[in-house]
Amino acid sequence: MKKLLLFVLTSLFVGGALFAQTNESGKVKNEGNAAWRAKNYKEAFTKWEQYLKLIEFKDDATVYNVAVCATKLKDYANAEKNFQIALEKDPNLTDALSNIGRIYYNQGVNKLSEANMINDSKKYQEELGMAKDLFKKALPYYKKAHEAEPEKMDNMIALRGIYYNLNMGPELEAIEAEMNK
Repeated sequence: MKKLLLFVLTSLFVGGALFAQTNESGKVKNEGNAAWRAKNYKEAFTKWEQYLKLIEFKDDATVYNVAVCATKLKDYANAEKNFQIALEKDPNLTDALSNIGRIYYNQGVNKLSEANMINDSKKYQEELGMAKDLFKKALPYYKKAHEAEPEKMDNMIALRGIYYNLNMGPELEAIEAEMNK
């Protein structure tokens, strides 16, 4: 009888602890959701990351949302990390593919703008090289996203910009022809 009572009490304690953790994780997620709605992206990012750790990253949608939130904060390292986690869970998640591509593409555009402001030829070439490296990093993500969703214009526009900036004439002509169909 004592063993049965001990088993029941232990079960209630463990069950209660698990239920409390579920309540805690739900509370943290809801706080992140509220912060997102209030456009407090830093707080949303913090709360959602805390939530994901509590549930061992088992909420795919929130992993993706953390990546989007990090992008809004211009925290590109965390954005890429979480988009990659989302891709590990679903390799065909085209939005994650294009968002990683967008991170590199936008950084390439910014680097190119910075390069265009430089008068010194050597420094200009260095900055231009860094911009091109970023476009090269963006390319495989946009290509894969385009293969999965060939009609999506945003991906074609980005590919056109990448091909143009990397002097990829035949690819540029092909994507422009596809865009004009």
